[in-house]
Amino acid sequence: AGGSGSTTAAAQIGGTWTMTLNSPQGPLDITMTVTQSGATFTGSMVSQIGTNDITGGEIAGRVATWTTVVNVGGQSITINYRGEVDGSRMTGSAELGSFGNATFTAEKKP
Repeated sequence: AGGSGSTTAAAQIGGTWTMTLNSPQGPLDITMTVTQSGATFTGSMVSQIGTNDITGGEIAGRVATWTTVVNVGGQSITINYRGEVDGSRMTGSAELGSFGNATFTAEKKP
């Protein structure tokens, strides 16, 4: 430990984010609420497909990873997110299981 801390400090992502997920099925608007504790976080993602809990939220430097499970058309899909945080913006990708891959952009509300 020590040094400038730029490589070890976890990005601060606690708060509310407005996210657009660009999936093969079309764009999905999501409101993500995050409660951060050190290098881990919990929260929820609310969209037209429902409210889904964030699990396994971890932050390593500027990279945030987390998982949600959504129910679409009677089947349960695990979505794995990976985002790079740049201040109040986040960009990244999501693995949608059998639905393919998506990209997302998110902006933190002031």
